[in-house]
Amino acid sequence: MSRLELSQTDSPAKPESQSHADFAPVTTLPFIPARNDVYIDRHGAKRRLVFLERESPGNRSEVLAFLIDLGPRSRHCLPYAIPRLELFARLQNDWQKLAPALSPGELPQRKKTSDKASAEIARRWKALTRIFTADECPELAGRCMVDDARFLYKQGRKKLALTYQNALEITAKTLMGWLVRYWRGGMNRDALRPDFDCRGEDLQQLLEDAVLARKAPGRVRDDGQPTFRLSAISKKHILEAVKLLDADKRVTVRRAYKECCKTHWSTVDAEGSVQLLPVGQMPSFQQFYRLLRKNLPLYYMLFRQAGPGHVFNNLAGRTGSALQEAVCAGHQYEVDSTQADIYLVAEKNTNKIIGKPTLYFIIDRFSKLVVGWHATLDAPSWHGACEAFLSIFEDPEDLAKELGVKFRGRAAHPAVALAPCELIADRGSEYVGVMSDHLTKGIRVSVVNLPAHMCSSKGQVECLFMQNHVTLRDVAPGYQPPAEALKRVGADYQHDAEWTLDEFRAQVMEFVYLHNLKMHEKLRMRPHAIEDGYRLIPVEVFTRDAQESGTMCTALDPVDVYWELLANKRAVVTNAGVVLHGLHFSCPEIEQRDWLVKAGIRRFRVEVKYDRRLTDRIFILNPQIPGTFFTATLTPAYEMYGRRSFAEAQRVLRIVKEQAAQAERYNLQLEIQLEFDRRQRIERSHKLAMEAINRAKNLGISRTSGGVEIREEETRERSVALAEKRQQALTGAKDSDKTNKAHEQEQPQQPPAPAVVAAHIGDASEENLDHIIIKDPLRALRSKGH
Repeated sequence: MSRLELSQTDSPAKPESQSHADFAPVTTLPFIPARNDVYIDRHGAKRRLVFLERESPGNRSEVLAFLIDLGPRSRHCLPYAIPRLELFARLQNDWQKLAPALSPGELPQRKKTSDKASAEIARRWKALTRIFTADECPELAGRCMVDDARFLYKQGRKKLALTYQNALEITAKTLMGWLVRYWRGGMNRDALRPDFDCRGEDLQQLLEDAVLARKAPGRVRDDGQPTFRLSAISKKHILEAVKLLDADKRVTVRRAYKECCKTHWSTVDAEGSVQLLPVGQMPSFQQFYRLLRKNLPLYYMLFRQAGPGHVFNNLAGRTGSALQEAVCAGHQYEVDSTQADIYLVAEKNTNKIIGKPTLYFIIDRFSKLVVGWHATLDAPSWHGACEAFLSIFEDPEDLAKELGVKFRGRAAHPAVALAPCELIADRGSEYVGVMSDHLTKGIRVSVVNLPAHMCSSKGQVECLFMQNHVTLRDVAPGYQPPAEALKRVGADYQHDAEWTLDEFRAQVMEFVYLHNLKMHEKLRMRPHAIEDGYRLIPVEVFTRDAQESGTMCTALDPVDVYWELLANKRAVVTNAGVVLHGLHFSCPEIEQRDWLVKAGIRRFRVEVKYDRRLTDRIFILNPQIPGTFFTATLTPAYEMYGRRSFAEAQRVLRIVKEQAAQAERYNLQLEIQLEFDRRQRIERSHKLAMEAINRAKNLGISRTSGGVEIREEETRERSVALAEKRQQALTGAKDSDKTNKAHEQEQPQQPPAPAVVAAHIGDASEENLDHIIIKDPLRALRSKGH
């Protein structure tokens, strides 16, 4: 369709005097065409409106609109012109304006731009927007390429491009390419972005043989051997080695490289010999390692080397604060334990070094107030954590008097007897066990166990330990720096120890006062607290903030807290007492209720509470009257296990049980051994007896006749032989004494009483001797006055 036909068909001819408002197509358009609009037709083709000529009364039908195609096949096409009326007609019938794809309030997605790309964009933009003066170029005075409409017309375009080439010292072809890119890209600065990512050849489209046939990029090997060129398949094999690294942390990159070579780049001949592919046909370890480092994120390599705990605690960003989770004072308490770096001495004998103590701290996360602490010689355990928690509810004035520390007043202890909503702890054995459930069920304090090795999640209490060590370093004898403890051969400071546990506790209490009463310049507070003039002192911050939001804290009695923290277990009632962990307990109350008698008929179970640290007594819950209990002590048969912990008593009972099992086995073995040893003797006696019996049968002699006389004769012979044996032993001992004590021969020797008895025995008559030996020798001696 010609320009004239289109104008006659779509827009009928009107007199020259007709105004612009009388033009029908313009009044029916839903929008006004503007520069940089994008239009799409029914086939999906897009074009952009680059320029629209102004209309005048004399050239209304000759006004042109310049558009440029945006299709992939028209990357190097220049703008073309269509009549303005034709543009309006197509907008009404065929074309549609492409609306912005962004929703209200959404920002456009911009590509990442490297430093080189930004520099290239600036260079191109500077060339296209440079305005020339008359001195520089009279033909281009006051003009720049992006605003020069003469480039839209084909006539004179080449000459104009050559003029700009001479002025900018850039080839006309390059300038026209930038200008086309500017028109197609939206006529802004970002449209001049270079396509660095599209340069070069697409290696993904090449076959494996074609890639391997080319020379590998990079420098030449020092040994002159060819360099292996990584292809898509070889890269895939290398990246599959990540599965080995994920499966086991102990697998090194070198081992992963060996496994890949064994699987993909080695052969086995008929004789079973393994042959690697020649150099140049398999990647080197440097290529393997570099490709892994390039494709694996940094945090992945750090996780493998040091673990997630080290990465999150020491390398991760610090963008948050304690105020993200702690709502107010008393909301969250952090608790942790550590071994203090100081050697202590025994209280009863200060010459003896007893090692390092265990220190517990409980700190309010919001205000940094130390609300509780405990120092003990025991290893970290649940009982130590309970004592630290109980210190929150104890009277600080009594503790100060006990340790000899100056009491700073009640105002310095605003958190006494106030329980938090949440207790933040790590995954230590003292906080994860079943015992920690008592905090949640009995006291209604939630225990939050952090992930393993995430000490940064409770940084307040972790930093508190470091600050405590700083104070100990200057004043405490026997302090050992942590760095010395990690050395293989470090300095020995234990012989400098002078403090007992109570002296160390006094120092810790003074440190707690120092921490709670000093100003912390980095203490974070809410904006209204800063405006209200809160001083950065933990005691003041906790007091004033708790007054505003006091519902987060709960006042509890220390006796009730201790009762709830006791261990709870079901014990068995027997006729010997209430059995708990192998120990037997009893009390008058259960005996009066005939529990032991009933248990003798049929055993039953009762709930008990007890302190694991002491076996002296347990508390039996009364099932008939809830809320009451009986105090039971060890029965007399088990009093030997008193004044011990249940763990120590169980260890002893376990040994007793093992010894009983060993005794049964030992006795059985001993009986079998004795039977084996007497077998020959019994067989020999049996043989002799059978021979005598057979001989007596042959002679017709009875086995029972004359037995009394033979018994008396044998008894007499045995008695005489036994007396002779005793006398020989006595005279032999006397001779040995004379030989060993020759220097005492001048002293008269007193014969012992047995010798006198022997002398009298020697003087006795024959009949008296028979009486003495056979019947009762001792009675005969007494009757004769001996």
